[in-house]
Amino acid sequence: MTATLSPDAVAVMTAHLAPGERLLWAGRPKQGFALRGWDIVYWPLSLLMVVAGTYITVVEWRAPGNTGTLIFVLLWTAAAYYAAFGRFLVDRWQRSLTYYAVTDRRALILTRESPDYIQSINLSTLKKVTYSRRSDDTGTLEFDRPSVFTFQGRLDTARGSSFPSMQSELTPAFEMIADARAVRDLIEQTQQALQTP
Repeated sequence: MTATLSPDAVAVMTAHLAPGERLLWAGRPKQGFALRGWDIVYWPLSLLMVVAGTYITVVEWRAPGNTGTLIFVLLWTAAAYYAAFGRFLVDRWQRSLTYYAVTDRRALILTRESPDYIQSINLSTLKKVTYSRRSDDTGTLEFDRPSVFTFQGRLDTARGSSFPSMQSELTPAFEMIADARAVRDLIEQTQQALQTP
């Protein structure tokens, strides 16, 4: 099975190649609305928080003189609405800005923000690639590599969370890509070629 190239990803990622570097594959994460495995538990709890927060907000709104409590409950309710609905929009937006590539030297993850944010994983020093397949036949490749602890408050879509976390800095990943197994095989073949003198 051969990994399919995404024409728009090829155009974007070509600009980020080093001199003499060859692009072997380029792609993007699944676009649009996406659920993750833990949403089966997390989403109903989020909806419960929305209902409870909305109810308490109405009760506090009608009670005179509870401004401090009302402000707290409004913040709680806003967080509940984000957890139940907003995180899906943020996740969709973040994935729409993301591009992936495999070259004859590196795996690249580009997030098109202002400025662009690019992660580069040297394939010759990469120790492990973890593959997981989703029920919609997309898959995720996580790259295990030594990393310096950094926190930039980035959104962690690579691990399925739309909350700021350090994990996106620690575990780079090609998330929800088509042909994930073929891309993993391509990475392993490239690693073997790099080790051959």
